[in-house]
Amino acid sequence: MSQSLSRGSELLGRVGGCISCAAQWGLRCLQLATANWHAIGTSLLDMSYAKGGESREFMSENNTKRYIEFGDVPPSVDEILQQGVSLYRQDRAAADARFQDAIALDPTVLPSYLCLYKIYTYQGRLDEAYRIALAGLEEAARQAGLSADWQQWTREQLCSASDQPSRFALYTLKALSFIHLKRNELAESRRILTKLEDLGQLEDVGGSVVTDLADALET
Repeated sequence: MSQSLSRGSELLGRVGGCISCAAQWGLRCLQLATANWHAIGTSLLDMSYAKGGESREFMSENNTKRYIEFGDVPPSVDEILQQGVSLYRQDRAAADARFQDAIALDPTVLPSYLCLYKIYTYQGRLDEAYRIALAGLEEAARQAGLSADWQQWTREQLCSASDQPSRFALYTLKALSFIHLKRNELAESRRILTKLEDLGQLEDVGGSVVTDLADALET
């Protein structure tokens, strides 16, 4: 049992180590035609320094400096999000404030929640990560036309739900399972993972990684 717990802790430690390493190497820039929640989350994970301490960036059509392509979001919110991404490598408190500003400006823009709950998770601020992820999940469910209670979701409802909000909701539900795991709430994490599997979405949102971590902690 102690050996299994040790293995589980080692796996969780590797996740944390990857995050720590990512914070030393540079911002990864993605150019996406539409919002891809997994890709955006991965690029946030890879925030760090590029060679010479300069962040990797690209220019939008209106000549605005960009770091991550968040998809179809209002320009005013996108500008704040880009500022938050740029600030994260130097001033995490300022980045935190910018992401919160983005939510305050327009609570319907889903990537703002993603930015905030991701950086909170990376920093071990798990209660705050849970709170923001839950708020993002509720907003995404509202936009997708899904029940506010994810336990009530069905495959049929997902088929008729708005695509991008429903994908965000599922991705964020997976994130909540990981946050529960980090908070040593294994039963709650398992409950979410089981629901994602019942919905046929576990692999699509990358939930198998969380499942492997849960297995290592439970065995």
